[in-house]
Amino acid sequence: MRKNNFKNIIIKNRFYFIVIIAVIAFSSAFFTSYTDIKDTHNFSVIENENIFTENFFGNYGYYVYKNYAFIRDTVPETKKANDEFLLYLTENYSEVFIYEQFDYDKYFTGLKDSIDKSVLKKINYAHYIKKEEIDKYTDSIVIQRFIRANRERKMKILIFPAHERSPGIINEVKKEIGNGVNTEDVFFNERPVFIKYTGFLLSAFSLFIYEPVFSLVYILFYLFFYNWSFTVGGILFTLIIYFRISGKNTVKIIFYSVLFGVSVYLSGYDYYMVYKLMNVRGIKLLLTVLPLFAVLKVMKDYKFKKPTKNDIIYLIMGLAAFGIYILRSGNYGFTSDFERSLRDSSEKILGARPRTKELFSYFFFVLKPTKNLLPLWALFRSILICSVTDTFLHIHTPVYLGILRSFYGFVFYFIITLIFIFFKSGKEVLK
Repeated sequence: MRKNNFKNIIIKNRFYFIVIIAVIAFSSAFFTSYTDIKDTHNFSVIENENIFTENFFGNYGYYVYKNYAFIRDTVPETKKANDEFLLYLTENYSEVFIYEQFDYDKYFTGLKDSIDKSVLKKINYAHYIKKEEIDKYTDSIVIQRFIRANRERKMKILIFPAHERSPGIINEVKKEIGNGVNTEDVFFNERPVFIKYTGFLLSAFSLFIYEPVFSLVYILFYLFFYNWSFTVGGILFTLIIYFRISGKNTVKIIFYSVLFGVSVYLSGYDYYMVYKLMNVRGIKLLLTVLPLFAVLKVMKDYKFKKPTKNDIIYLIMGLAAFGIYILRSGNYGFTSDFERSLRDSSEKILGARPRTKELFSYFFFVLKPTKNLLPLWALFRSILICSVTDTFLHIHTPVYLGILRSFYGFVFYFIITLIFIFFKSGKEVLK
């Protein structure tokens, strides 16, 4: 009896609990955004890589500037060799910088969770572009790339090659993000621990008021499998949003996906996650678990009928979109120059671009599903929830950018809905 009374109290007051959670979560998000924006002003531009000298530790090469070591393409043969390499560098240089998205970064990403934190504290990332890339891309693309590195990934060291176009590009970058500081004045801020534990409590309590067992699962992962807890929390929230809150109401989907996403984001807001020195594990699971359950639910009592012309058109569109979804879910997905230019333009205008996966998904909320393609509609409606939630698992990106992306995606949905209503009304008038 007491158990039922307690459950009824929770259900009866769930709305008020959500309001309180939202106030705390978005207030904390405002604080972290302010902190992160201030942090992006503390950066340094190294205008010519020729001032670096190349050194070696055994067979492993690295570059030196002042008392800083830079690692680019070196890949040690074993983890032990890598540990010795990093230990040597961190003991002999004031800071070690890894060129992001180069060979060593890809190697380091698989090992950094097992590296001692005293070593990690002296390691960070730098952003660099090769001469060949400057030759390949327009100035606009290169400029936006460095702006994005600073604003989205908190790159504090921006390095340019000796190239005839570099001075002009550097001037434009500085116009956008400021002149920066001397390399010696660059520092990396700790994040207040109360934010992290506030996010954990918000996430755990949000899960509890919908499904207490989910809350217990999340807490155990947070305590014992920390790097996986963000994805597990995200998966549990996507299931709740789709099956318990709403799988069709886009206003509810966006509000709850953003709210719960922000809570999970805050739970990881510490030095190591903010500066990409620890990994969020299992992202691909987040992108596949809910779509799988959503499709299976529809297929449970599914009866296939003779396909219509619309069925075939929608199926081709859906399969193409799903193919893009899969291809673009990795860290190093292909991006065409045209799309890169389109992204850059939208970022300049809006400050953050809506995610492509979400834009595809919204069409499946506007168009009415045919009976034969209900599984396809379930798939893409669930992908919207996964994509918005996934946005907030990129803890190195300031949370306000994730909120903006989700908002702009919803604005896109609103516009295409109005267009659809307009054309539908026009057809009815012509009849």
